[in-house]
Amino acid sequence: MKPTRAMTLWLGVLLATFSTCALAFNIVDLSYDSDADEIVFKVAYRGTHENHVFTVRWEQCRRRGDGQLEVFGLVEDSEPNDPARADFQKILNIGMSQLPCRPAYVTIGGANPRHRKTITIPPQKSR
Repeated sequence: MKPTRAMTLWLGVLLATFSTCALAFNIVDLSYDSDADEIVFKVAYRGTHENHVFTVRWEQCRRRGDGQLEVFGLVEDSEPNDPARADFQKILNIGMSQLPCRPAYVTIGGANPRHRKTITIPPQKSR
């Protein structure tokens, strides 16, 4: 069956509509600030404005095969369907009181595994 001109046009409109939505963001940089005892990450995203709010939803800690702990933090955008018209970046800080386990390998990112980064968080400093 050959695609009709109307079907091709409809598919083109559909593609154009979905390609303008900010369906993803990217974790550009991820680090641990030992002085502040915080995870610091930079997120790049597209939208119509820079006022997106990003939150991290932590999964439960798991023990890896080597005995080390690991945890995944799913980054969520408050406006995932904002049309992608301009590029923006934000730097976010996460206090260690939010982290469910440490020392641990911490992976932060979105649902797409290509947009994730991992770092190692050391044990809590003794006071």
